[in-house]
Amino acid sequence: MTVYMELIASLQDQPERRSCNSLMLGARRYSPRWGYTSDIGAVAQHVPSCIVCEQANNQFLLTDNNCRRCTNWETCGDHPLLRTPIPKNYPSELLQHHEAFLMPKKLTYDMLQSGVLCSHANFVRGDWDAEEVKKYLYSLSINKDAIQSVLKHAQNARAITLLEDDPNNNMHYQVLLCHRDSNPELYECWAYPTAWRRGLPLDAHVDVPMHLLFLGITKTVVK
Repeated sequence: MTVYMELIASLQDQPERRSCNSLMLGARRYSPRWGYTSDIGAVAQHVPSCIVCEQANNQFLLTDNNCRRCTNWETCGDHPLLRTPIPKNYPSELLQHHEAFLMPKKLTYDMLQSGVLCSHANFVRGDWDAEEVKKYLYSLSINKDAIQSVLKHAQNARAITLLEDDPNNNMHYQVLLCHRDSNPELYECWAYPTAWRRGLPLDAHVDVPMHLLFLGITKTVVK
């Protein structure tokens, strides 16, 4: 008999799940909702159904939500009320059509990997500074430790790039070359967490029913 094994889901508490994926905890600006990046606090007043939408919901009149007063509990989509201000120092070239806002997005490992690679490459080339890297990765819900690691590797690589064509700093350049030869991984793009590479999609990290039913929920409902 042939036995086939495959990982189909990952069950972890919120803190462990976020830490495992190098994502911020739920109290931070862009990460209140697991698996999504959105400044929900900035649009929270528009999320609950207005009176008209609530009446339609009660009558099961499910239609496209074009309401101008609320998003009818939608927290990820293209509804204009979900637009949030661009954080200071956010890379302007990432804004399509010169948009002056950000929209909520469902996170994927491809998106996170692309964000890290993009940040590393732009910093090494000198197109972005450290603040731009931080704000971009922060908007993807990547946590502080991971952002610092991305910057550390990118700064090492940029130092090599800046010194290799400067004959006046040849001694410093040789020192860095020796260090790079001994620690090549420190001059390459930061390696992603194992969870980003094991083939399981981010949305397969599901909430454990036990914690949804009992951990803090019962107390809140009673109140």
